[in-house]
Amino acid sequence: MNSLSAIFQSTKYRYLVLISIYLFSLTAIPFENVSNIFRTILVLCSLPIFIIEKKLIFKDPMLKLLGLALLIQIISWVNALVYLPDIANSEPKLDRLAKLFSFIFIAYWLKGSLRNAYLLWGTLAIGFIIGCFVHADFFIETTKAMAGNRVDFSIKNAQFTSMFSGISLLITAFTLSQLLLKKQPFERISAPTKKLMAAILILALVFFTFITIVTQSRQVWLALAFTISITPIFYTLVFPNSNRKRIAMSYLFIAVIFVGLSQSKIVQQRVLVETSTLQHIVSGDLDNIPMTSIGIRVNSWIAASDWIKERPLLGSDSEAIAQVIQQSDKFTGSLKGFGHLHNYHIETLVAYGLLGLLLIYTLYYWLVRSLFIEKKRQPELNNITIFSLMFVTFWACINFFETFNGRSFGVYTHNIMFAGFYTFYLTSSLKVPVEKGNN
Repeated sequence: MNSLSAIFQSTKYRYLVLISIYLFSLTAIPFENVSNIFRTILVLCSLPIFIIEKKLIFKDPMLKLLGLALLIQIISWVNALVYLPDIANSEPKLDRLAKLFSFIFIAYWLKGSLRNAYLLWGTLAIGFIIGCFVHADFFIETTKAMAGNRVDFSIKNAQFTSMFSGISLLITAFTLSQLLLKKQPFERISAPTKKLMAAILILALVFFTFITIVTQSRQVWLALAFTISITPIFYTLVFPNSNRKRIAMSYLFIAVIFVGLSQSKIVQQRVLVETSTLQHIVSGDLDNIPMTSIGIRVNSWIAASDWIKERPLLGSDSEAIAQVIQQSDKFTGSLKGFGHLHNYHIETLVAYGLLGLLLIYTLYYWLVRSLFIEKKRQPELNNITIFSLMFVTFWACINFFETFNGRSFGVYTHNIMFAGFYTFYLTSSLKVPVEKGNN
C-alpha cells in the first residue's frame, strides 16, 4: 500500500495524468478516436483514488450524488419492468446519469489550481478551433456562411458546433477580462506577454462570435442573451456591496450590443422564420403546430407530457424516451427516427421522473454552492464563482432545446467545465485533515 501511495502521489505520476487530461480535452473534438486513448489513461490512472483517498473521497457530496444517480436509475428500471415490461431493458443502464460525474476524476488532478483550470478550459476552445479546420474545408464553409447559408463545419451538426462556439466564447471573454484585470493567475505576466495574450484572445473572440452567428442556432443565441443579461445580477450576488451605477451602466452596454446584433440579416431571418409556428403556440392551438424546427420540439414535449403524468416520480427508464416519438400519432415517416426529445430536462422527467430531475438540479446547485463556500477561504475565486453561475445558466438553457447532456460531445463539455469549477472545493476538502494536523 505504501509503495502504491508513493507512486500515486509522486510528481511524475501527477504530470502523466495531467498531460493525459489536457490531451484528452484538446483532441476530443478534432480527433475523437485519439481522445478516447487519453480518456482511458485518465480513468485507469485515477482508480487508485478510491483506495488512497478512501477516508475522505466517499464523503464528498458529488460522489454521494453519483451514488444517488445510480440508485435512481435502478429504481426507474425496476418501475419500467413492472409497468412497461414490453419496452423495459433486460438490465439497468447506469451510465446515462453516471457519466455526468466523470469530472470528479479530472477535478482531483487539477489540485485546486487556477492555472490548471484555465489550461483545461483553454484546451476545449483550442480543440474546437482545430476541429473547425479538420472536419471540413473551413474556407468553403465560410464562403457558404457569408452567402447566408447555415453551416456546421462538419462537427456533428449545427447545434453542437454552435454549442461549442458559445462555450468557447464565454471561456475566452472571461479569460480576457481576468487578464486585463490582472487577476490570478495572470497578475505577474509581463507587459509584452500580456499584450500578446490579449491580442490572441481578441482574435479568438471574433472567431467564436462569427461561428456562433453563422451556425444559426437559436437556442445558443437565446442562452447567451439570457446569460449575459443576468450576469450583472450574478455580480451583485458575489459582491453584495457592488456599485449600483456600474450595474446600471453594464445593462446599458448590454442593450447596445443586443441592438447591434439584432440588425444582422442572418439573425433577423433566423428569428422570424418560425413566426407562424409561434403564433399557433401562443394562441393555444397545440393540435395544429406544424412540424418545423420549433414545432418538432414542442410536439415532442406535448407527447412526453402524457408519459410524465403516468409516472411522475420515478419515470419510465431510458428506453421510454424513444418510445415517446414512436407511439405519438403526430410523428410520421422519417420523423419517427428521432430518438430524443430535444430537451434534456423533459427527457430526464420521462426516464427518471421528478427524482431524476431533482438530482440534476442538485448537481448544478452544489457546483455553484461549493464555490460560494470556497471563495470565503480563497477570495481569488470570486470571479470564478460568477463564471460558474454564467456557465450553469447557459448550460441549463441550451439543454432546454437540445439533449446535450445525453450526447457524447455534450457530456465531454459538461465534465471539462465542471472539473475546472469543482477542483477548488474537492482539493480543499481533501486537505482539511492535513491542515488540522499542522495547527
